[in-house]
Amino acid sequence: MSARAGGSAGRRETRSRILEVARASFAEAGFGGTSIRKVAAAAGVDPALVHHHFGTKDDLFIAALEMPTDPRAVMAAIAEGDRETVGERLVEAFLDLRDDPDARLRLPAIVRSGAVGDLPDNAGAEFST
Repeated sequence: MSARAGGSAGRRETRSRILEVARASFAEAGFGGTSIRKVAAAAGVDPALVHHHFGTKDDLFIAALEMPTDPRAVMAAIAEGDRETVGERLVEAFLDLRDDPDARLRLPAIVRSGAVGDLPDNAGAEFST
């Protein structure tokens, strides 16, 4: 039983280390500048282990942000509606996130990713047309 508990603790440590590295990478390089391989190398694990714990790069991004809401849904909501008021919706969403102390820590990753239009699943692609 103790071996199993130790293994579980090791998995949690590995998962936490991957998340820590991913957060730093997404905040520094944005979504487009971060890769599963880069995160795995910095965390000292095989890329397959990152996929095992988190699935896709999109899923790793969402897990690393630990946001109270999925940023893909926020970006989709901002993109909906009249183009003339998209700026207002963007500012409103940003201010809502800024007011949340947990979300505030994750804003650099969102801003860097959104600023270059490389959020997962092409969220916000409507802005480029």
